[in-house]
Formats: sequence, C-alpha cells, structure tokens
Amino acid sequence: MFLSRSPAAARRAAACLLVSVAALLGCDPPETPKGTVSGTVVYKGKPITGGEVELYCEAAGVGANVPIDESGRFALAIPIAAATYQACINPPHAHPGEEVPPARMRAFREVPAKARALKTSGLTVTVNKGANDVTIELKD
Repeated sequence: MFLSRSPAAARRAAACLLVSVAALLGCDPPETPKGTVSGTVVYKGKPITGGEVELYCEAAGVGANVPIDESGRFALAIPIAAATYQACINPPHAHPGEEVPPARMRAFREVPAKARALKTSGLTVTVNKGANDVTIELKD
C-alpha cells in the first residue's frame, strides 16, 4: 500500500473518510417535502363523474393519473413532491378485460375540449406539504 506524505493527499484522504462516515451514518440531504392531494372536479357548478385527473410537474419531473369517482371526487393517496402541477382531465380507463361503464364515458363528454390536454387546459393544482383538498373548476 502506498502512503503519501503530501498535505494535499492527506486532505483528500480525510475528505473521503468524512464522506464515507457521513454516508454510513445516513447523513443524506433533506428529503423533498411531499403531500397528498384529493378533491373535486366541477364544470358549471356540477361534479364531473367520469375521467381521470392528470397531474404533471416538469420542474419536479413527477406526474400522476387519478381516477374521478361517481361523485366527482379524486384522491391520490401516495404522497408526491410539493409543487405546482399542470392538470387536465383524461378519459376514464378500464382495467384489462373490463369495459368503462357507459355512464362514465357520457360524463366525460361534458369535459370541455381545452381541459383535456395539459398544454391547453390552463389548470394548475398546488400541492403543499401534508394533505391537500382542492377543487378543479373547468371553464369553457
């Protein structure tokens, strides 16, 4: 084994040792704050009862799709990064081997065309640390 007596080599070795000890002790950078989000999707004062809420945050590199239930509610139980997300409403999806109930497809048809794409919806959802309950109001 080669041991260097130079001060620069000793500083590098000490730095490597400190980094290794910090990693072993779990000295990681602080975790990004996260939150859960739930809420209601409404259009002209009435709940939208078919479709999925799509959330996407380019800055955080995170997205999620959440089904809307028969009462117009959605809930994402898995925490996501606290940030402002673009939002849109996608058609309802069925599990493999299942069909989307016709009533849910009819309900989705009420969603304005511009609300069906992230680039045109103009919708945003802000997720703060902890639980968030929001109303996504669709406009013509």
